[in-house]
Amino acid sequence: MSIRSKNLVLIFCLLILVSFPISSFAEQKDDIKSIYFSVSEQYQLYEPKPTAEETISLRPDGNVLLYPRAIYTNGEDKLISDVVWKISDPQVVSIDQDFMLKGIKEGTATVAASYGNHTVSVEVAVNPVVQFLADLYPTDADIIKEDGTVTVTMNKDIGVSLTLNAFHAGGVKENVSRVAKWESKNPDVAYIVATGNPLKGDVTLLSFNEGETEITASLNGLTQKFEVRVGPNENRPTENVADQITVKINGVVQRYDQPPVIMNGRTLVPLRGIFEALGANVGWDGQTQTVTATKSGTTIQLKIGSAIAYKNDAVIYLDQSSLLINDRTMVPVRFVSEALGAKVDWDEIIRTVIITK
Repeated sequence: MSIRSKNLVLIFCLLILVSFPISSFAEQKDDIKSIYFSVSEQYQLYEPKPTAEETISLRPDGNVLLYPRAIYTNGEDKLISDVVWKISDPQVVSIDQDFMLKGIKEGTATVAASYGNHTVSVEVAVNPVVQFLADLYPTDADIIKEDGTVTVTMNKDIGVSLTLNAFHAGGVKENVSRVAKWESKNPDVAYIVATGNPLKGDVTLLSFNEGETEITASLNGLTQKFEVRVGPNENRPTENVADQITVKINGVVQRYDQPPVIMNGRTLVPLRGIFEALGANVGWDGQTQTVTATKSGTTIQLKIGSAIAYKNDAVIYLDQSSLLINDRTMVPVRFVSEALGAKVDWDEIIRTVIITK
């Protein structure tokens, strides 16, 4: 075969390779019946839920996930990632490569996505927050004053679930508990932590010492104040040794500067003390608020306030978020078993956590 013939064959093969994905791509677009938007509120819970069939209401800095999806002639419904976005007013809203639609400033804008010959659009209104409303559980723990300040009277070593709702000018109610900025004048008495299931969106008001403090939630220029008064724990006095929780590891009673506590029905134990007693090396990154423990080729990572941990990149779901108490990382006792393979038992009669390895 001559050099010219070889070149012609090579060119022909290249044309086939180049044209195949293009023709397949064109055919794929031709198979689309319609496209539409699917909306998810991620961690902030809305009422009513945002919908692409109506105007989406956001607050400044608020966000939802806006997914472009295609319905094919064969009935398949798929996410399409390579759409062309068009926003009528980019100063009002933006959307990133992860489909996060974010409110920037007050106003309205049309967000459109095009794919082939198909286009879908939705109206987005960015409205200010006009009111906060807080819910505490148990509900008899709070008194709302005329000026909107909430007075909370609670016992020492108690956690109260708290929901902070924001009302948009458009009438939408949004759970903003986890996105608000929380500050406590005296965190030694009480402060807010993001415990529990993040999909529920609530936070927890924790009390540690008797006294008074003021906790403030701030978001989009509005504030909600909580006057917190903490008294002695009448249900479980700290001086009653019989009510304290004991930890035994391989039959040996452990002593910690921060003892175990019960939070939302879950027993939380100090991670470092228990992990080191089981032979793990524990490190702390204060900048990212992350604990890393290693033992025999196993690496555990856990971020404070998160209900998710990682064991060699595998996800471990916690039934109660980790939290800091007196600068000690506290985790659900079941996490010890899942992380290091230890056997964990609970003796209710003597209120003892029994860990064996």
